[in-house]
This record gives sequence, C-alpha cells and structure tokens, in this order.
Amino acid sequence: MPDQTVSVTKTGIAMGTVVSITSYAGRKGRSESEVKDDLNRQILQIFDETEKIDKDLLSWRSETSETNHFNQSTQTTPIPVSDELGGVIRDAIEVSSRSGSALDITLRPLISIWGIESYDGKEPYEPPSVDSVRETGRYTGINLLHLTQAQDGAFLLQKDRPEVQIDLGAVGKGYVLDAATSILKGSETKGAVFAAGGSILAYGEKDSHWQIGVRDPAGGPADYIGLLSLEGGAERTYYISTSGGYEKYTESNGRIYEHIIDGRTLYPAEGDLLSATIITQNSGLASDALSTACYLLGIEGSADLLQYYQAEAVFVTKRNEVFISQGLKGIFSLTNSAYTLKNME
Repeated sequence: MPDQTVSVTKTGIAMGTVVSITSYAGRKGRSESEVKDDLNRQILQIFDETEKIDKDLLSWRSETSETNHFNQSTQTTPIPVSDELGGVIRDAIEVSSRSGSALDITLRPLISIWGIESYDGKEPYEPPSVDSVRETGRYTGINLLHLTQAQDGAFLLQKDRPEVQIDLGAVGKGYVLDAATSILKGSETKGAVFAAGGSILAYGEKDSHWQIGVRDPAGGPADYIGLLSLEGGAERTYYISTSGGYEKYTESNGRIYEHIIDGRTLYPAEGDLLSATIITQNSGLASDALSTACYLLGIEGSADLLQYYQAEAVFVTKRNEVFISQGLKGIFSLTNSAYTLKNME
C-alpha cells in the first residue's frame, strides 16, 4: 500500500504582502494528526524566519533592521554588517554588474521622491521635477556602494556619500525563498509550494507535477496567461519570480508612471514589456533579482544574463505576445487566448 500524503496550507501577511505555503509529507506509519502537527510547526518556523529577515535584516522601513541602520548612517567609512546581509548585497551587486546596472539596490532616494509605491490616490499625482530627479540621482548608483571582506571574513559595507541608501525590495522575497528552502531540507517534508508576493518556491515533489500559474499582467491576482508544469523530485527546487509595472503604477496628464525605477535613466520603466517571469533552480534571490533586471533590459537584452545564471524566462509584451526561452518548451502552456505564444530566438 503506497504511503498516504498529508498536506497543510497556511496564509499570512509578511514583508508587506500575502505569503502562503502548502506543505506535503508522507504518513510513514504516523497518524494524520501527528503529520499535520509536524507540518504546522515547520510552516510556523518558515513564517517566523520570514518576519525575522524582514524586520531585522532587509526592510528599509524597520527601525531594527541592518538595512535601515546603514541607510540612516552618514558614515562614509566601512561599516561591519552581518554575514547574512553581506551575502545578500554581494549577490545583488553581482547581478547589478552583469546586467549593466539594470538592477540597482541604491535607488531608495529616487524611489522616495517618485513616491509611486506609497501613492494613495487621494490627491492628483505630481511627478518630481527634472531638477529634483537629477539632484537625487547624484546619490544613486551601484558605484557608490562598496562591499569588502576583512581578513577574518567579516563583511564591510561602505557608501561614498552620506545620502546613499539601499533598498533590497528587488531581492528580498527571493532571499526568503532561499531561507525557506534551508528549513525544508532539514525536515520530513516531501514537497512544498511557498509564495511570497511575486516570488514562488516549488520544493521537492508531490503526487503530480507542480502546476505554477504565470499571472496575466492585464488581469487580477487570480488571472493567468499560462501554466508552468514542473517535474518534482527529492529536494529539487524551482524558484519563480515575476516583475512588472502592473503591480503598482499611477497616471498623470495621460502618462503612466510605473513603480519600477530604472537607475540608468532615473525614471520609471518605459519598455515594451508588461512582465518578466524568471525560473531558476539554484537561487531564489537570483530569480527575484533577474526578474527586475530582465524586465528593464527587455527580451534581447536579457539573453546573456539568462545564459549566465542558467535561468529560463517568460516575457509578456505590450503587444499581447508571450515569449518563452528554449528550456520552457513543453513546460509552459498558454491558457489565455488573448495572447500569442512565441519562442525566444
């Protein structure tokens, strides 16, 4: 008789978004309630770790986080940071370097003056002046941030100007997926799917392939353009992250302003894409970072980056075209007739 599978699903709020997880485990001679108790403890551990990472490490808003402390400091000499934060920033800087600064974690001052993410719609939106954008842009750029390691291996983070501030929103949810993976690998869980905003982890296996929806950027949260059918396996991981202007935007004088700021232009993104979905098997942080970088780079500009990180992609254009990378043939299926499926060259 095959081992029966038990599942538990929990949903909560963390990192300013909805997070949910469904975990699966075999009974292995245990009662269903015993298995569910174990799964609930593991899910609680993942939720607690997610909140801890946000509050103590990554959030620029949290007064107790390392990121906030660095941002508030006017010190331009090296500041010791934890191995965790140093590792996140190291990996983000690498993506920034390889993407020609399409990903830029120093954009917090620009994001603040554009104010799109915090705009509540109560008053007409007024974009910042050209002079304000230009002046604030002097405090941004990955070249103003330096990460080094001391002889004992400790990370040191330095800003060239007191006004430099970092924002890890483009990598944070992906990093949380990596943390969840570490917890799952040390448990009896056979498989799990963990969603944190636009980033998803599909871990291990269940009785069938993982079916992961790719959101329709022109629809609501439950609307999809298609499905990824991912083959599971013992401790196999898939990290899926999506970025797009549809997540938060506003309008002024007939012009759309997206919340994603392009550090190369200092202005909100203005490309041909509605969304970029990136699939990796080795890093949640990379999938999250690449989704932003590739959204800004466009389809052709993303090719080298995808190849280097061994990542696959689904791009949705403003012409209702869906482009998929070569590795997704037979894995991605289009389910929305409003779109046309095409292959990347």
